[in-house]
Amino acid sequence: MSISTHAADFTSQADLSAGLFGKKEKHTAKTLQGTPVSPGYASGTLVIYRSPRVSVIERRFIEPDEVEKELSRFAAAIDHAAGEVSLIRQQVAADVGETEASIFDAHLAMLRDPLLNSHVQERLRKDNLCAESALAEEMKTFCEQLTAGGNDYMRELVMDARDVGNRLLRHLVLDEGQRPLANLPENSVIAARDLTPSETVSMNLDNVSGIATEQGGPTSHTAILARSLGIPAVTGLTGLLEGATPGTVCLLNGTKGTVVINPSEPQRKRFAGLRRQFEQSQHLMRQMENRACRLTNGTRIKLRANINQAGDVNLANEHHLDGIGLYRTELMYLSALSPPSPATQCRHFRRAAGACAPRPITIRTFDFAADKHPSFLSIDPASPMELRGLQFALNYPRLFKSQIRAIVRCARDFPNTRILFPMVTGWWELQEALDLVKAASEEEKLEQPLPVGAMIETPAAIFALPEIVKLVDFISIGCNDLARFTLARERNTAGQTISENALHPSLLRAIQQIVRTAEQANCPVSICGEAASAPIMASVFAGLGIRELSVSPARAPVVRYALRHVSLETAVNAAERAMHAAPSAAMKDLQQTIPEELQKILSLEPVTKHLRSGLPSHQRAANGVPAAS
Repeated sequence: MSISTHAADFTSQADLSAGLFGKKEKHTAKTLQGTPVSPGYASGTLVIYRSPRVSVIERRFIEPDEVEKELSRFAAAIDHAAGEVSLIRQQVAADVGETEASIFDAHLAMLRDPLLNSHVQERLRKDNLCAESALAEEMKTFCEQLTAGGNDYMRELVMDARDVGNRLLRHLVLDEGQRPLANLPENSVIAARDLTPSETVSMNLDNVSGIATEQGGPTSHTAILARSLGIPAVTGLTGLLEGATPGTVCLLNGTKGTVVINPSEPQRKRFAGLRRQFEQSQHLMRQMENRACRLTNGTRIKLRANINQAGDVNLANEHHLDGIGLYRTELMYLSALSPPSPATQCRHFRRAAGACAPRPITIRTFDFAADKHPSFLSIDPASPMELRGLQFALNYPRLFKSQIRAIVRCARDFPNTRILFPMVTGWWELQEALDLVKAASEEEKLEQPLPVGAMIETPAAIFALPEIVKLVDFISIGCNDLARFTLARERNTAGQTISENALHPSLLRAIQQIVRTAEQANCPVSICGEAASAPIMASVFAGLGIRELSVSPARAPVVRYALRHVSLETAVNAAERAMHAAPSAAMKDLQQTIPEELQKILSLEPVTKHLRSGLPSHQRAANGVPAAS
């Protein structure tokens, strides 16, 4: 067996000093645009970090009488790794919070998963492979299965699996306790291809001012931890490592997603001014956190949270939100190698519902497809089956019934529980799902009806809406997918922001029609998804008649602040104008009406005085209230 490794690569303090105070060279600033994932402004010296990973493990065969010895080595590695992860989890729970610490529950589940253990043991016995070779091949196969899904959930699980696999391999073949990120120069901006959760929490936080990575997105574990730790971060920076020189000065804008390497003096001064404005705006928003979300005329807008796991309820509570509008349940399936039992699911649901009570918690049943599904279903991504959401669930009745039973059991103990079906396209499939809820409720002896909702995410659902609203207690508009299917666009269209997609007149008119149909049936309607977390879009949605928004907890403060600075009349006018304008023109129109306080929060270019004064009178408020935000 040959093992190829490389240690963590990051600059020393001497390197940094040479970069800052060495020979003066011709100034060349370089600006990179990525995805903002953790707001804030960071300036410091660039530290290039490469993970210390086992890059090559050749197959090494063993004699039959060595199998038991290798099995013992593998079992010991699992015990050591699990103990290590448990300590990290405790540290994160104490220093950051239970929500963020729960990320490592998936790591512990993988380490203790009986299928992983049995598959590695089978390779040991059947192929006569040593422990590290058997583990490496099994993890490679598992990661390839996840990568084939080609979506954000799967990519995050690949990161988790690699983190777990590398940890086990280090215990088998390398020195233990490697923590290269624990010793960093002061005021470091970390530049890396990606960071695992373990690497992120092992950093010396006192010396880290920002994080920049080539890979990852807003829902990555690194992004989640960075936001929780208060570290500005940008991901998706193509060519970052190629164009970065260790020790150079770096300006990182975690609000706009830019990184400037070797900035000019004017760029530094402008950056310092933006950072001061951001810090002031954060103070303003924190002062409003415990106030109800009301428009200036008193209209109440309920702000609820989108979450991915039970521990996220704590974050929603910290931001004084009105409950959980969307509990995505896919993570507990995607992080498992076997179907989670009703008891396991119910344990998670009860924990979340109890922390949320008495406010409502809306649990969405799993939303899978051929290209996004748990590994234990073994579906070919190229399968001609094009089912999604509720249709997909009905095609796997045993799995679906198991989840419904878990939600019903939770509702038996916590009446604030609600169930939400994704991607409903017709009343007939909805009725089939309702029959399953009714049967489970009778079997579990649920005394009061479980509130049921339907997600409206396709044009088909809009046309079937008159029948759908008669069957449910509430509906939720999945703005992301509704935009995708209505506008025939992929989720991440190049050059299009979330708000620009959501501002398409056809989509706004579709939402208006949904609201009117729901109002006629006295059926509450909410909007969830990334667009609802955008302050400008929140005001437009309010103008369309939406009175409930489900947002990312981290974005709740700015959405609340924006809505408290807009009147209903202004929001209605903004929505009406947007329904009759091109998205880019509508965005400029809306931004021009934002007051200076919100411009600072959103890091928008200031609106000139002559532009403000040239706006129609109905777009201005006498005391600085924006026409739209």
